[in-house]
Amino acid sequence: MACSNSQLESGQHLRAARPALLARTALLPLLFSCFSSLPSTFAMISLPTDWRTGIATNYGGAQDGKSPYSPSYGTSIGACGYGLLDKSKWPYWSVGALSQSNVFYSAGPLGGCGQCFEVQCMNSGGQFAGRCNGNGGESVTIMVSDFCPECESDHLDLQALTYNQLGPMALGRMDIKYRRVNCKPPVNMLVDVDSSSGLGGWIRMTVKNAAGRAAIKAVSIRGTGSSSWTELNNDWGARWETGQQPSGSPFDMQVTQDDGQVVTCNGCLQEGTGTFQTTMQFKVVGNDDSAAIVSAAAQAAALPVPTHPQTAPTPVLSRNLLANAVNPGCLGTANKPAASAPAEDCTGSIHFNMLAKVQIHAPTDAIDYTDQPYLNCWLVLRSQHARKWSPDLTP
Repeated sequence: MACSNSQLESGQHLRAARPALLARTALLPLLFSCFSSLPSTFAMISLPTDWRTGIATNYGGAQDGKSPYSPSYGTSIGACGYGLLDKSKWPYWSVGALSQSNVFYSAGPLGGCGQCFEVQCMNSGGQFAGRCNGNGGESVTIMVSDFCPECESDHLDLQALTYNQLGPMALGRMDIKYRRVNCKPPVNMLVDVDSSSGLGGWIRMTVKNAAGRAAIKAVSIRGTGSSSWTELNNDWGARWETGQQPSGSPFDMQVTQDDGQVVTCNGCLQEGTGTFQTTMQFKVVGNDDSAAIVSAAAQAAALPVPTHPQTAPTPVLSRNLLANAVNPGCLGTANKPAASAPAEDCTGSIHFNMLAKVQIHAPTDAIDYTDQPYLNCWLVLRSQHARKWSPDLTP
C-alpha cells in the first residue's frame, strides 16, 4: 500500500491535535502501512553497532501526570502491540520508543519492535551536560516497545524508572550515546494469542522475548501432522495474523529472523487464546559486551530515596535563571511565594512547598512535579515556550 500525501497530512493533523507523548496508538495502522511501503534499502546490520549520539527523555512520570510505577504508554498500550507488560518479567519495563525517522526504525523489520539498545548517559559534549547520576557512562539496555512521533531522529523516549538509572527523571532530558545490541532474555519466546475464531477464521498473535537480533521477519503456523505452513501477515507493530487458521491443533510454529535464522516449535500453540511458552529461541551471534537488562527490583534500588524536609530549604536563584527572567521579581522562594502580577509582566512564576513540589504557572504551561527526590526549578519563557533548568535550585 502506498502512503499518499493526504494520509500523511491527516497523520500530521492528528499528531498536532494531541499533547506530546499522548495517544500514540491512533496512528498505528497509517504509520505501519506507510512503513511497509518503503523500499528495502538497508543492508543487514551487524551487532553491536557503532555508537550514535542523541538525547533521551522519559515518559510515565510526573510530567505526564502519572506514577512511574504504574503502566503507561510503552508498558501498556505501546505501538508495538505487546500490551500490558509485567514489571517483574523480562524486559522488566526497561523499554523505550524510537523516532519514526531513526535509522533503526527505518531499517526494520517491524520498525525496530522487540530490538534492544544499550544507552549511556553523557555528562559532557552535548546540550544537557551534567545530568548523569554519576560521572557519566552509566548504562542501561532497553527493548523497543513503542515509537515516538514527536521525537527527532536520535531522540529516545525511555520509561521513567529506566531513565532514572541514568539520571534523575525530573530533569526531563539528558545527552546520551546509544547502539543496537543483542537481546538476552532469560527465557524462550512467548506467544500471546489474543484472537482466535477457529478453523478457517482469524488468528492474531504477538511474539515476545526474541533473543539475539530480535528482528522477526516472518511467522508461520501449521496444524499437527500437516506439512503445509500458513504464513501470517504483519498487520502492525509486532502483531501477526491470518484469516486462514489451519486445522489440527495444537499448532506448530515457525519464526524467521532477518539474518535467515529459522526456529521451530512443535505443538506449542493450543487452540484458542492465551499466552503460550515456546521451546524456541534465536541464537545470540557475535561478541556483545552490552549491559544486561536489570530486574524491576534493581531498578527500584537505583532510585534516589525522596526526602521530605520539615522546613523547605531556601533555593539560591542562579545568575542564569535571573538573566532569563523578564522580571526577576516574579520569581518566588521557598519562604516567599512569587509576586502576584499580570501575565504580561511575568515570564513565569515558581512556588515551592515542603514536599519538594514545584508548580510552574505561565500562560501556556502548567506542570506539577510532586514528591520528586529533588527540588527542580523550570522557568517557562513565554516568548520561546521553552523550559530551562537551573541546577543552582537543587539543594
